[in-house]
Amino acid sequence: MTPGKDEVPPYALWQVWWSYNDDALLDLRGRLQAAATSSEGNRVVAARRELQQQLGPALGRILDSGDKESVMRQVLIALARLERVPDVDVGALERLRLFHLGRNSPNLQEAALVSFGVAGDGAATDLLRHVLADDAEGRKLVGSETAIAARSRAFAAYSLGLVGSHADSEPARRPIVHALLHALGLESGVEREVRVACALGLGLVPISNCTTREESQDPAHQIEELHLCGGAQCEYLLGIASDAHLDPWFRGHAAASLGKLAVHAGAGFPATDDHPASLARDELVRALCDLTEGARGLTPVLEGGLIGLAFVVDGDGDEVDVRARELLKECTSRDEPMSQRLALLALATALGRPGTGKEPDAGWKAGQTFLLREFGRARGERLAWTALALAVAGHGRIASGVEYPGGLVDALRVQLGEVREDDVAAACALALAVLRSEDASVDSALLKAFDRHTGAAFRAKGAIALGFLGVSDAQKRLETMLDDPAATLEQTLGASVGLRLLGDPDVVPDLVKRLARKDAKVEDALAIVHTLALLQDPAAGKLLLPLVADVERDENVRAAMVWCLGSISEPDSPDWTAVYANGLAYNYLPRTLRSPLSDGRGLLDWRWIYP
Repeated sequence: MTPGKDEVPPYALWQVWWSYNDDALLDLRGRLQAAATSSEGNRVVAARRELQQQLGPALGRILDSGDKESVMRQVLIALARLERVPDVDVGALERLRLFHLGRNSPNLQEAALVSFGVAGDGAATDLLRHVLADDAEGRKLVGSETAIAARSRAFAAYSLGLVGSHADSEPARRPIVHALLHALGLESGVEREVRVACALGLGLVPISNCTTREESQDPAHQIEELHLCGGAQCEYLLGIASDAHLDPWFRGHAAASLGKLAVHAGAGFPATDDHPASLARDELVRALCDLTEGARGLTPVLEGGLIGLAFVVDGDGDEVDVRARELLKECTSRDEPMSQRLALLALATALGRPGTGKEPDAGWKAGQTFLLREFGRARGERLAWTALALAVAGHGRIASGVEYPGGLVDALRVQLGEVREDDVAAACALALAVLRSEDASVDSALLKAFDRHTGAAFRAKGAIALGFLGVSDAQKRLETMLDDPAATLEQTLGASVGLRLLGDPDVVPDLVKRLARKDAKVEDALAIVHTLALLQDPAAGKLLLPLVADVERDENVRAAMVWCLGSISEPDSPDWTAVYANGLAYNYLPRTLRSPLSDGRGLLDWRWIYP
């Protein structure tokens, strides 16, 4: 059944959006590390380094000796994370990765393909290009005499995007862009899986526009007799997003990626006899506005356009940005609920990003007034989304180093004291955590809300907010909740996160003990593992390794533990999944991104997605 305009479908719950974007707003690893700094160094950083050194050989032994496919898949990807850490031994990963690539095991073949991208292995670009192209060399690599499966080609495209996102030079990125564009150009009837993967991968690999006639004729900009520059890349994506004959899902993801690339577009380049016009950043914003305005009734394209605008629009007084912000404001009250909410977040993102044009912060005063007015009159689920919009706007302004958004903090604090619904209060609490307030009145409001809202919907998120903000007076409350036999698992895990962020060293060992119990339900064990990954505390490493080695345990739990160990050992924060998950049109995901079987075979399956 299609929900009506004022009804909220399950995918429009704010918790779903949060689960795809939380690591862009709350850096729990950084918070934990900041609290561990002393004159003797950083204990957490040192422990993470020690775990990385131990994990490589331990996982290498599993990979070398063999195990359940679900476990082996995560081992391949976890070891690939460690390839980017200097002086860490990943054993025979390269040999075994190529071995599994050529075996008749789709699960491990896909993992091998992803692992090249996770490692940022530029030397694998040609290999991935051949698999994506489904040519003779690609079929030889995967051990196939017939067409390469669409899923494997899609994972090759995702992996190319990851390799390109790590590449630090234009010559390394250009062959990747060519491979992705070439795959799209060859096959008009190609599987949705491959098309979407190519579109999303392109958004991660910006290349430069031509800015002079000499550049437009430079042989270095030719690949297989095709001219390739940032202008051609953007033109192709815009053509996809604008083509009414194409799959709307594909068009929407292309529009979102176009927004990412528009950030890097710079000045345009006029058309010549032998070079198409390269659209400037402002022209691409206008094109995205036109696309969004014309997409009414075509929700995938509309949402893609809104997400694309969120990446590129800023708060200055330039005509194009003013027009885009007005369009986003209009979209907050038109169409169906999810589009309204994405428009609200896109507007908040733009307002939090001062521009470089005239009057860099021209939109903030009126924009802040609009957001606060919406926040003041919203109710129920929309109120929660508007709280998150305030957080997004304020987070952007904090990151930009402009005036601290105290007015937003005050509004959230007051609303937290008045709202009755647990889930809405939880959104307000998380929004206050994002804004990193050091105001005692905010601490007091959070503590009062914690006493008033006793349901799991608030307590779990409220505990995280209290811990993240370092509210030491919350410790007794969290300890009581942790020890309460009537507490739900969600409440217990929330209390654990809050206490660990407040400095309690016993939380992680206690969680692992609970995980180790033989009578633990699989769903409970998975929730504990995701909590450990969320915490990013390397103290979990030594404790988890023996459990991973216990082959009597459920293979899905063991696979999750390997993923958790890889996440904790990841050299970057947020981890590699964020480049695809943050700002994603998650309502329109192919199976290669989110498996409907919850079997760990989607690229983003192991992120903690709100059920």
